[in-house]
Amino acid sequence: MNDRRSIAALIIIGIMLLLMPTYFRFLYGTNPQQVPADSTAATVQVGGEETFPPASPGNIISESEPTTAETESLLSGLVGGRTITIVTPLYSADLNTMGAVFERWQMERFFMKDGEKIQLIPENAYGPVIEIPVGDLRVSSTDFVFESISPNTIWLQEVDTAELVLQADLGDGRRITRTMRFDGTTYDVMIRDSFEGFETTPMNDAYNLLWLGGLTLTEEARQDEIRYTGFYAYQGGDIHRTKLKKETVEERLVGFVDWAALRTKYFSSILIPINGPFRSASMVGAAGEVGPARMSMALDRKIPAGTGGSVETLMYLGPIDYRIFRKYNVELQRMMDFGWLFIRPISKVSLLLFTFLYEIIPNYGVVIIIFSILVKILVFPLTKKFWASMHAMQELTPKMQEIKEKYKDDPEKMNKKIMNLYKENKVNPLGGCFPMLLQMPVFYALFVILRTTIELRGAPFMLWIQDLSVMDPYMVLPGLMSLTMLVQQRAQMKDPRQRPMAIIMPIMFFFLFRSFPAGLTLYWTLFNIFSILQTELIHKRPGKAAA
Repeated sequence: MNDRRSIAALIIIGIMLLLMPTYFRFLYGTNPQQVPADSTAATVQVGGEETFPPASPGNIISESEPTTAETESLLSGLVGGRTITIVTPLYSADLNTMGAVFERWQMERFFMKDGEKIQLIPENAYGPVIEIPVGDLRVSSTDFVFESISPNTIWLQEVDTAELVLQADLGDGRRITRTMRFDGTTYDVMIRDSFEGFETTPMNDAYNLLWLGGLTLTEEARQDEIRYTGFYAYQGGDIHRTKLKKETVEERLVGFVDWAALRTKYFSSILIPINGPFRSASMVGAAGEVGPARMSMALDRKIPAGTGGSVETLMYLGPIDYRIFRKYNVELQRMMDFGWLFIRPISKVSLLLFTFLYEIIPNYGVVIIIFSILVKILVFPLTKKFWASMHAMQELTPKMQEIKEKYKDDPEKMNKKIMNLYKENKVNPLGGCFPMLLQMPVFYALFVILRTTIELRGAPFMLWIQDLSVMDPYMVLPGLMSLTMLVQQRAQMKDPRQRPMAIIMPIMFFFLFRSFPAGLTLYWTLFNIFSILQTELIHKRPGKAAA
C-alpha cells in the first residue's frame, strides 16, 4: 500500500509541476544462455571416484512426480551427514552431505541492520535437491548421505577455483554423482549431476531440481520487501512474476523455461539450465504475517534415455546486481524493476552513471550531488527558454487582458485572438513546461534505483544520513527541500495574489517527500538550490535571458 501511495504521489508531483505555469497564467495572467567462461573453470579437484556402501532400497520414497506443494509440506531440517564449508571472498557456504545441498550461505560483503552478515538461506531451507526416476518410482537426494574425500573446509581466494565431488551409491548398480565447481570471483556454482543405473519410462523421465524454503528477508520494512519477493522465470522471451501474498500462492509454467528464480528485494536464488531449457517450472509460497517468507520451486528437465547420463545447471545465489546479471547473457536483468517502459532506459543509464562515478568517488551522497549538477547543466538551455517565455508572457499580459475583456462574451473568438497574439510575438505558452517535462523522467528513474538497487542499499552519505535508500529519520532533508522550494517560488512570483500558492506548495511537498528515500530528497533539494542560483544569474543578465 505504501508503494502504491508513493507512486501516486510521484504522479501527482509530475502533474502539479507540469501544470503549475499554465495554472498561474490562467489565474493571474502571468507565467510562473551463454555462461561466463570463468564460471566453469576448475583448477583444484576435491573429491574423487570411489565406491561406497550401498544405501538401503527402502530409501525409494515416491511413486509419482512431486509437486512444489508436496515438497513444501516435507520441508524440515536435514538430519545426518557432515558439513563441508566453502569460503570465498564473496560468501561462506555450508553444504550438507545429506542430499549434497546447501543449507547456509553467508554474504561476506552485505549486512543486516544490526551489523550481522546476511545469511541468505533461512533455517530449515536448502537446495538444490535432486529427484530422479527409478523405473516407475522416484528417489530424492535428501534421503542419502553423499560421500566425498573433501576436507571439511575449502578456502578460495579471488584467483582460485575448486571442484567438489560427492557420490551416493544406492545399491543395485545405481549411483548419483554431484560435481560442483566454485570460483572465488563469482556468486555462482556450476553443478553437474550424473546418474548410473537409473531406468526411465515414457511417463517418468523427469530430472527435478528443487529449492526448498526460500530466502531470508533482509530488510527492516518487511511489508515493503514482501512486495518484491516471489518467483520469477524467463519463458518465451517474457519474464513471468508471481509475487508472494499472505495466503499460499502457487504457479506452474509448462513449456520451455530458460531460467527460474526465487527473489527478495535485493537477493536471489537462480537456477539456469545448461545445454537445454527446463520443461516446466512451478512454485508455492506464502508470506505469512510475521517471520520469514516461505517459498519453494521445482524445475523439470528430461534426463537422457537409458541407465545413465548427466545434467548441468548453473546456480546463482547472491545480490540482484545489474552489472553482474548482464554478464550471463540470459536476460537475468529482466527480473529487476526499472520502472515503466519509457523510464527503464533512463533508469539503466542513471544506474550505470552512478556506479561509474562511485568508482571514482566512493560516496553515493556525493555522487547524487554530481548527478544533480549534470542534470541541471543538461536542462539549462531549456530553463533559459522558460524564463524567456515567462518574460514574454508578462509583456503580453496587458494585451491579453484587453482581448479577454473585449471578447468575454465570445470565448471561441477570444481564444483565437489570444493564440494569434502568441503567434505574432513568437511566444510558446507551454514553453515553461519543457524543463520540468525533461526533469520528471529523471526524477522517476532516480526514485526507482534508490528504492530497489543493491548498490544504494545501506549507502551512507554523512552525519545522520546513513542509508540513502530509506527516508530521512529526522526529516531534516524534507524540511530543507520545502524551504528551498519556498525560496524558489517567491523568486518566481510576480503577482502578490500568487503568495498563497507559493506557501501551500512547499508544505504539500514536505508531506509527500517525508517518506521518500533520503537520496531522492537530497537530489530534489539540490536541484532547487541550483535553480535558485540560476534564477539569480538570469535576473542579473535579463537581456540574454530574453534572447
